[in-house]
Amino acid sequence: GRILKENGASQAVVPNYIPDGYSFAGSDYTDTFEGFYAQCVLDNGENEILFCYWIPNTDQTNHFYAIDDAEPEIYERAGIEHYIMTNEDVFIVSWKNESVLCDISGVQSYDELIQMINSIYEKDD
Repeated sequence: GRILKENGASQAVVPNYIPDGYSFAGSDYTDTFEGFYAQCVLDNGENEILFCYWIPNTDQTNHFYAIDDAEPEIYERAGIEHYIMTNEDVFIVSWKNESVLCDISGVQSYDELIQMINSIYEKDD
């Protein structure tokens, strides 16, 4: 979260909740002429969850991936539409919060994905 703030993301985009058994496995970021890109990996020994954040320098429209042939489910929270999709039996959520394009992929449980989304917007106690 700190690196995103330093590169122009003032809003909350990082979940406070992560599924049980996962721990931080590494992060990477790139500053290009097109914008700032950051990713973070969580690992539980068998599976990975990938967080990707893109802060473009230009007016970028929403980006979507080639996913299983279903329309994404739209889950609204804090006035933001989160597009939930599946890809090879794992969940992906994609959304835009002001200038930041966000993706979380690799979550195995729908309930945990919803919990992660909700935790982004819960104020720190």
